[in-house]
Amino acid sequence: MALNTIIDGLKNLKILTESADEILEKKLYFPFYMHSTSHWLGLDVHDAGKYKDLNNNFTQFQEGMILTIEPGVYFGDMAQKITKKYKNIGIRIEDDILITKSGPKNLTESIPKEINEIENIRF
Repeated sequence: MALNTIIDGLKNLKILTESADEILEKKLYFPFYMHSTSHWLGLDVHDAGKYKDLNNNFTQFQEGMILTIEPGVYFGDMAQKITKKYKNIGIRIEDDILITKSGPKNLTESIPKEINEIENIRF
């Protein structure tokens, strides 16, 4: 889902012009989105916990686990087909999710994420 949204955005900005299927198949999004959408958060900022067991089954969530949800788009050195307008800009919106007995809890829900909220932050 996140990757499809990113591809749609890159197409809307006319940074990528190929079909969504071709972008996916050829991984044309990679210069702008070179990582996955999430990782564990634990003893280290990028905790290296396992995502699958020895039988290739995904790790089941357990109370106390925390993971990020952080899709991001970057217009750095790998992004060759961009105008100067976007050069060296990166956008990543992150939420940190705690798994609880009663369900997931967004630890970062009060952090601004909408364009107008971010643009109106005053330091």
